[in-house]
Order: sequence, then C-alpha cells, then structure tokens
Amino acid sequence: YKQVSIQLDGLWWVQGGPIFAVQVDNEMSDWKYLLALRDLAAASGMNPPVYTKTGWPSPSEGYPNNYPMLPYFGGYMDQFWSNDMHEDPDESQYLFGQTRPTPDGDPFLDV
Repeated sequence: YKQVSIQLDGLWWVQGGPIFAVQVDNEMSDWKYLLALRDLAAASGMNPPVYTKTGWPSPSEGYPNNYPMLPYFGGYMDQFWSNDMHEDPDESQYLFGQTRPTPDGDPFLDV
C-alpha cells in the first residue's frame, strides 16, 4: 500500500484529483478482513473520502449496521468469462431499483 500511496499522491479528491473512493478487495464476505485492509491503506497514506466494498456476497456474521465502507453493485455488459456473447447485452443489470438483498440499513444504488 505504501508504494501505491506514493504513486497516487496528488491524485486524491481532497488534493483536487479524481480519486474519490478506494476498494481494498473484491467480493469478500469477511468484513473484519476488509476493515484491516482499510486500516493498512489509511496508515500508508491512502485516505479517500470513501472506502467501498462490493455489495455481495453477504457479509459474515456480526456485520455492524454502521460499517464504514459503502457497498455498491455493478454489472457487466456481457459475460466475457463464458464466451456466450450476444449482440444485445442484458440490460436488466442497468436499471435503477432494489433488486439485490443487502444488510439492513445499508444505503445503495443498484445501477
């Protein structure tokens, strides 16, 4: 994290740069692990206004309602990992709505 932090110096939102949020891992349910990574990143100088986490999988037991990472959801235009390409991508992933379960009290925008 320290080397990444050095390379990103001057690019943080609070410095007038474009980096507003940081995700420290992907699709991880162990919320304590994510907090530990966030703490390591912050101690190394990575201090964005927002830390994020993917909205799935559901967090492991004990997940607090005031968890300091913003969950978000996203989708892919096509399933590049399956070789099942279609001329028209599935647009259902790009509609606003509450379509995925989230822990109680978590704000989210499903786009």
